[in-house]
Amino acid sequence: MSKRVRYSDLDFLAPENEVHITGISGRFPESAHLDEFYENLINHVDMITDDERRYPRKSSGIHVAGKFKEVDKFDSQFFGQTAKYVEVMSPDMRMSMELVYEAIVDADAFQSHLQDVDNVKANVYIGNNSGMIANKISNVFALNVHCTVSRKLLELLVIDQALVGAIVFYSSPYVADDFSQNTMSKKWHRCKAFDASGDGYVRGEAAGYIHLQKREDSRRSYARLVHARTNVDGKSETGFFAPWGWRQYELIRDTIRESGIDAKEMEYLECHGTGTVAGDPQEILGLTTNGLLTNGRDKDQPLLIGSVKSNCGHGEHAAAMSSLAKLILSMKYGTIPANLHFQTPNPKISALLEGRVKVVAENTQYNGGYIGINSFGLGDGHLILRDTDTRNKTSSPAGRETRLFTYATRTVEGANQVLDFVQEHSHSLELHT
Repeated sequence: MSKRVRYSDLDFLAPENEVHITGISGRFPESAHLDEFYENLINHVDMITDDERRYPRKSSGIHVAGKFKEVDKFDSQFFGQTAKYVEVMSPDMRMSMELVYEAIVDADAFQSHLQDVDNVKANVYIGNNSGMIANKISNVFALNVHCTVSRKLLELLVIDQALVGAIVFYSSPYVADDFSQNTMSKKWHRCKAFDASGDGYVRGEAAGYIHLQKREDSRRSYARLVHARTNVDGKSETGFFAPWGWRQYELIRDTIRESGIDAKEMEYLECHGTGTVAGDPQEILGLTTNGLLTNGRDKDQPLLIGSVKSNCGHGEHAAAMSSLAKLILSMKYGTIPANLHFQTPNPKISALLEGRVKVVAENTQYNGGYIGINSFGLGDGHLILRDTDTRNKTSSPAGRETRLFTYATRTVEGANQVLDFVQEHSHSLELHT
């Protein structure tokens, strides 16, 4: 009989094998970059818009969604793509090239060259097929790429270097029409996560890439990737499309056990939190079954939970990137942004009513503990992160000295944006090093 080998039996979690998030990039509703995304979160901006940027106005409300600000701009020359090819390339393909570049540069691990496109006619298919994004990225950046879902690759913890990403862009109204008949909110058109009035979710575009490296090889670190696991429901008691809290409980339990951490040290959990009638109660059941994440805590220090979907909508297969971006920025700046649309606890969630878990309904200080992320759907994933305490606590002496700053850009607008950024962060230790 074969023995099931557990991660804890291996050396995946040894200090020398620590994997860190060393670079990140993203585009989210009404947010052209990560700083704007965090600013919107901190200022309680509802990033869901009622306009016809994607779909014509319909009674089903599919035009109400979280949408990227701009999708029509791309520097084809910079990425070695012909103008003719770019004209027929889908926005998610173009945006992925930009975001991969930004994540690699953010990690200071940039490749020395970009690859030129060769056959324009053949690339028309590739440029409009989202299943080809990973392949196209490998060609442009000369990378070895594994095409897989974002959260699954995060489970491969023994790596030297990796890029993980996902993107959702709404190019067709047909899927939205189907969702509007089932799980989408019909009254509020918002993800009212954990609230008594939640009646479904609203869609929200999302795009994000992270760069992973061993700590000893990295130039910076946003967070340590402690552990990750995925599972599927199998023959569930609740049906194929319905969430099953028991399997979610097993997933979180096994991830915590194998990581070796104390569940009480989980300071905050970013939930899947869609605001659906069935989803929220089942998810909190998974957190609290057998006191999994609630036992041993002081009464005045319950498990803090939240969901970025309340702010910017459900990014569907890219939703985990919205959650990751929110939490990395929370660790960087030391504040967890508030959930929106939470007023009355869902009466079907006893742990909320009893105070064992608490929704972060106002901006809350982050104290450096472990953070968990749930990404659920037809399969489930759970990820644990730990802050690496890279927040600037003191001004850099270099920031008080006159020094030469050089930067090359193609436009006056680009130069002004960079100069404004440098001036705003003139005392940043990270910027000067």
